[in-house]
Amino acid sequence: PRVDPSKQTGKDAKDMVGSKFEFTIRIGRIVNLKNSEQFKDIYCKYDFWEDDGSLKTAICDEDMNFHYEKTFTVENTTQELLNYLEENAIAFEVWGKYAEPKANAVSK
Repeated sequence: PRVDPSKQTGKDAKDMVGSKFEFTIRIGRIVNLKNSEQFKDIYCKYDFWEDDGSLKTAICDEDMNFHYEKTFTVENTTQELLNYLEENAIAFEVWGKYAEPKANAVSK
């Protein structure tokens, strides 16, 4: 997804340079994740602008819901940030650990 500053603020991007800009990224529920039962400790991670390292969610619940929300506040918006938001998409990666298959219990 892309963040469109013009839609967020109602201003032209050129009018935002030097002003405060705030937006929120929300990650809800994952649907149609193929073979999700084969994985555990599933979380999302993404990179944004000049953050050091990747940002990541907590491990999702059993309904594949992350309940993730992060608000970014930029006190002094630069042209470089606006260019980044207009030209780059934020890529969200889904990570998890392979869950060992449970052995079938043999009843006697």
